[in-house]
Amino acid sequence: MQAGLRLIDRYRLVECLGDGDAKEVWRARDELLDRTVIVKVLDPTIPGVREGVRRWISKAAGLTHPAIATIYDCDQTRDSDGRLTPYVVTEFVEGEDLATRLRRSPLGSDEGLEACARIAEALAAAHANGLPHGDLRMDRIILGPGGAKVVDFGIGMIVRGGADPETAEAADVYALGGILDACLPDDVDRLQARCRASDAVSRPSADVAADSLGRAARARLDTVIVSAPRPVPEPERRSGRNLGAAVGVLVIAAGVVGALLIAHRPGPVAHAPGGGVASSQAGPRYSAPAEPTVVPTGEPTVAPTGGAESVKTLELLAQLRPIVERGFTLGKVRSDVAVDLDNVINNLRNDLITGRPTDVAERLAQLQEKIATRLREQGLTQDVAARLTDVLSTGSA
Repeated sequence: MQAGLRLIDRYRLVECLGDGDAKEVWRARDELLDRTVIVKVLDPTIPGVREGVRRWISKAAGLTHPAIATIYDCDQTRDSDGRLTPYVVTEFVEGEDLATRLRRSPLGSDEGLEACARIAEALAAAHANGLPHGDLRMDRIILGPGGAKVVDFGIGMIVRGGADPETAEAADVYALGGILDACLPDDVDRLQARCRASDAVSRPSADVAADSLGRAARARLDTVIVSAPRPVPEPERRSGRNLGAAVGVLVIAAGVVGALLIAHRPGPVAHAPGGGVASSQAGPRYSAPAEPTVVPTGEPTVAPTGGAESVKTLELLAQLRPIVERGFTLGKVRSDVAVDLDNVINNLRNDLITGRPTDVAERLAQLQEKIATRLREQGLTQDVAARLTDVLSTGSA
């Protein structure tokens, strides 16, 4: 594509902004409605790309939410090789992406809370309409004058080849955990780590998530009450950023994050009064247990039953998980790949702890092959793959 090209005599390409997953990304001018838009030209070699446009972009175009960038249009054009190529026209969101913003400096507490609440709300709205993001990363979040907005809903699912929606939703929640970690390391306690637990049962329920955020809100309230001078002169008050708003954002975040986590946590069957089993035909996918669920906050200290070799392997696995999590936080590991690798690592770890018979050498070899496959798919960077492989090679030497 070249600057100045008009698509369907309406969208004039102005400036190429990059050529990432969408192949080409252009700032363009909608000359019919006299507004700036983004045109994302998709790679025609992606398997099922045209079907994906019909399925996912049509769903995304139906989403209306203040924290989701609007899909305006989609059509097809010819690329430089004459191939019929789909493109998507989306809202132009003025602002800076979250990854760039965090490289400059950390977000303030209020700003981080507000951004995370909006991101969680966007995911909740999209998931409720059967649309996972599929490729949620910090550079897919734009911080603009109106607050945080998530871009590329629908496009991520196309680029990933129409991944299974439930798997993609779980990857979205994992990605949300990384965003919470990057934006709110103190405010959310260990909630971010729990969101990214590879064992779905270990992910927090809504009650636990709400309690974690509620305690953060109360702690902040106590700090402000103790430290804030009284009275506060009117000129020194921060417009729109009073304490009530901050606490309100925490409450919103608790409810929305909790709702997202409920959707991805398999829970026990709800029991009706008198010992019967309650029907699940018309209820939510998860029913909270009668007693509070205890969620682990770190690595269990259970000793493996397989002797010294199992201990050695567990130590090796303990080195791998931080590499995956750190790579995801830095944008070097795609969210679905992080979930996939975490699942493999955690499954082997659980087998060793419980003493379940397993061929450790074969399982580690399968993990190495998976890392190599994901590298070829560009799901993680060369340096992260090399670090993982080095640890595996050392452990199997």
